[in-house]
Amino acid sequence: MERVRKSLYYVVIIGILFFGCVILVKGTNDIIYGFVRGSRYQSVYRFVGMVVLGIAMTGMVYKFLRVIDICSKRTRWVIRGGLCIFIFVMQLFFLNCMGEVCLTRDSFKILDMASYMQSATNGMLDNTLSESVYNGYFARYSNNHFITILYYYLFTIVDFFGGENFILAARILNVILIDCGLVLTYFTARKLLGSKKADVSLLFMAISPTTYVWLFWSYTNTYSIPFTMGILLLTLYAGNIKTRWKQVVCAGAIGFFGAFGYYIRPTVVIAFIGAVLMILFFWKNWRKKILYLAVIACVFSVTFLGTKNICKAHLVDTECKGAFPVTHWIMMGLSDKGGYQKEDVKYTKSFETKTQKLEKNIEQIGNRLQEKGIIGCFKLATKKIHQVFGDGVDQYNQQANTIENSTIVTSYVYGKNSGWMMLYAKVFRIFVWMLIMINMLVLFRQKMISKSFLYMITLFGAVVFFVIWEGNRKYSVSFEYIMELLAAEGAILAYQLLAGKRKIAQTQEACNAKSIQEKLVGRIGTVMVIVSLVGAIAFLPIMFKDGTGNHKYDANYIRIGEEECRKFAMKKNGAKKIEQTFVANAEFDNLTLYVKKKNVVHKGKKTKYKITICDPKGKPCISTIVEDANLKKGQERIYMKFEKIIPKKKGEEYVITIERVAKGVDFLDFKVKEYLSQDKFQTGALYQDGKLTGMDLCFYIESCSSGKTCNGPHIYCSPMCVTAM
Repeated sequence: MERVRKSLYYVVIIGILFFGCVILVKGTNDIIYGFVRGSRYQSVYRFVGMVVLGIAMTGMVYKFLRVIDICSKRTRWVIRGGLCIFIFVMQLFFLNCMGEVCLTRDSFKILDMASYMQSATNGMLDNTLSESVYNGYFARYSNNHFITILYYYLFTIVDFFGGENFILAARILNVILIDCGLVLTYFTARKLLGSKKADVSLLFMAISPTTYVWLFWSYTNTYSIPFTMGILLLTLYAGNIKTRWKQVVCAGAIGFFGAFGYYIRPTVVIAFIGAVLMILFFWKNWRKKILYLAVIACVFSVTFLGTKNICKAHLVDTECKGAFPVTHWIMMGLSDKGGYQKEDVKYTKSFETKTQKLEKNIEQIGNRLQEKGIIGCFKLATKKIHQVFGDGVDQYNQQANTIENSTIVTSYVYGKNSGWMMLYAKVFRIFVWMLIMINMLVLFRQKMISKSFLYMITLFGAVVFFVIWEGNRKYSVSFEYIMELLAAEGAILAYQLLAGKRKIAQTQEACNAKSIQEKLVGRIGTVMVIVSLVGAIAFLPIMFKDGTGNHKYDANYIRIGEEECRKFAMKKNGAKKIEQTFVANAEFDNLTLYVKKKNVVHKGKKTKYKITICDPKGKPCISTIVEDANLKKGQERIYMKFEKIIPKKKGEEYVITIERVAKGVDFLDFKVKEYLSQDKFQTGALYQDGKLTGMDLCFYIESCSSGKTCNGPHIYCSPMCVTAM
């Protein structure tokens, strides 16, 4: 057993060291070459920015450790309180000074469906296979059923007390769970590593972008944090319990957190497996070990089955016939990007039964493994390690559809001036991994197994899992505080090495007795912070004005597309005319419509579509005729460029009208997107022959400078005649 423990211990340490090397190399390369648009000198600016921020972080941590070295216990509590107040104030600042961040993608679909369930009389989640955007989503992604049902219960409670803002309720819950994760991490570090390392972990959490930029994003990434950290803290606490009934309660809590957390987000089971391995291989009392594992297994099974039955009670399709098998995400993980692929989603969707999906996914997995070979798979693995755990930005700036009432601050966090924020997030993640590597190197030399091994094995398991699974950049959010806890331990070890492992002083008198040389060394942190911050403030901001380079987060421009849209054939739906209203907050001179051209042979008179944009008074501003001959083969977008249309005031409503002006077979399917009850950022509404449809036309309105290419989707220009009316 001792040999097994040692082997597992060193495998984890060496694995984390390897992961850290990959992240440092690829992360540095990504900063210098990869993420901010601009001039040819941007690589130099980014490198200088990385060095400046790295020095600032190092100096700040060094100075923080010097301060807590010499201060009294009372002062240490004041410092902790100050860090907690800083976190609280910064979270309030983000929530109140960023404008209204309008979510999109998975989070919005879940909130929307939960709101629909609450408004319906039966509270059922429609996960049947259909063309509907929402039903299709919940048919495929069964992992999001439980969180949707939990939101349904939350919204029911809010409605019972007279509340109407369900989005706000979900956001409040998100903030609470993030802060619960902070508290659990701090107390874990305090119990595991001691008060000093707990203070350093609190500092890291206070300066971590994850603590703030995800406050708007109500999804399982952040909701799973307290379950992960709770399992780990309970496992640590369990090792010291001697009273039998407390042992049973603690083991039961671990089992409950594992099963319930699994349904919140399946990656919670990584921490659960780590806890079970820790009990199985590293506890020496066999009676206690058997008792814990038996209770954990029983409670886990009961909770798992009970939660599953709760889900089924709210599902229209209890068998989840359209659900994607786990092999789908492994298949996507072996794609060239290593992450989400629309083509892979379409591929899996194309098969009717679960058995067919499973077989075809396995076949595709085998083909991709054979094509890549050992070297190709290794290269892909290193790419995904950095992609998930080394990026730092974690796609936080891509999770919003628009930001209403945006401010100057919004631009520097989410918008075109966010270069510095993105750079900070990336450098912070590299800094954390450098400290983790220092921790691993020191532990590698020690013969004793570290108390933090439970966290090491959880992080190791998470990285290995996402090497196999779909590698999405935002997946590391669930494990962010584990990384920071291990980094705090590394910071202490590095500090002690720099200080010559001297005994840590605890009083001000001891500080005053230090030599002049020690006092001079103590100034290092202060000098590093001041010099780096002066350089950052005075020099580098002018180099990072172009961050995301994308104005899709500006509510002045409208984008409804293209993901999750379904086809809408006018003739098939019996529509002679469809009208899409939209609110214009700024001038615009481009319209892009998402369509799907059919490959049909027309007989007799061909269909023609007349596309018109009308002003608030109903007067046509722009009009064009679209014929089959106008379009290229396979074209999926219709692009209209025209003279600028300038609203007389902000918030004027315009109308896009599409009419079938010649009979025949439809050669275009216009794409539409369905919304449910929480469509708080819908720009207008789609009408079919004057009747409200409950959908939106998939389109893009923007303004481009003359002679310049617009940001946003790639545009396929059609040889159409656009006439100003």
